[in-house]
Amino acid sequence: MRRGVFSVRAVVAAMAGMGHGQARASTVRRGLTIALLLMLTAGCTEPESHVGNTQPVDPTTSVLVSEPAPSASPHRLASSLTALFQQTLNTGGRSGFGLSELERQVLTRAVDSGSISAADYELVFSSYTACMAQHGITGVTWTKAADGAYYPPAIDYRFVSFTSDRWEGADEACQADLYWVQQMYQTQQDNPGLLADQDQAIVACLRRAGLVDAAYTAEDFTSEWDEWASGTRGTVSFDMANPVANACMASQGYVYIKINP
Repeated sequence: MRRGVFSVRAVVAAMAGMGHGQARASTVRRGLTIALLLMLTAGCTEPESHVGNTQPVDPTTSVLVSEPAPSASPHRLASSLTALFQQTLNTGGRSGFGLSELERQVLTRAVDSGSISAADYELVFSSYTACMAQHGITGVTWTKAADGAYYPPAIDYRFVSFTSDRWEGADEACQADLYWVQQMYQTQQDNPGLLADQDQAIVACLRRAGLVDAAYTAEDFTSEWDEWASGTRGTVSFDMANPVANACMASQGYVYIKINP
């Protein structure tokens, strides 16, 4: 399962002329969901090099653009949410992070009830943020999206007491209680059909919210995104800044962030 959480390595944007929205972004991912850690570096025009698929920002806008690696599978992640939770319990987690005892407890309850409760998700997230604070990451306001999942804000490292390296080190240490529950919760909230194809999952989410009609396809989304991100298209068929649309995209690794000038 090619998914991840917001704590994937930073989206790094080296900014010059912040007021004009000039930026270049690149990412390193463990999975799909992108960490939104913004490095604002005066006088620097090129970013640190990372692995991933990102598009340069149109210098006439104030938008940071990133996208996930493509998914080839058109199939479902599992036969049901309960089966997905049980599958994760059975395998003990993959992709670098095993299941912590807290995650096991939360997923066991989810198997019994059929879903991860908002209270259990908040419990897990609180454990993560408490750990981050113990590692010196303070003064950060996390963003709760329309789907109820948390994503980190853009961070201007000129105005916080920690460096990007310290953030990444703390995040690496604090993932234990969050990694798998974050994935499962995003899937539950934004991809109840358990579609494995990222763009199909986004379009299904947009349709459920009434943001696109039934004629709008995953191919339409892919084409529009590619054209918009490359600067050859002025807009897409829905408002990407809409909180629900943003959550639909973020759950599958697409990032659209307004950067205040």
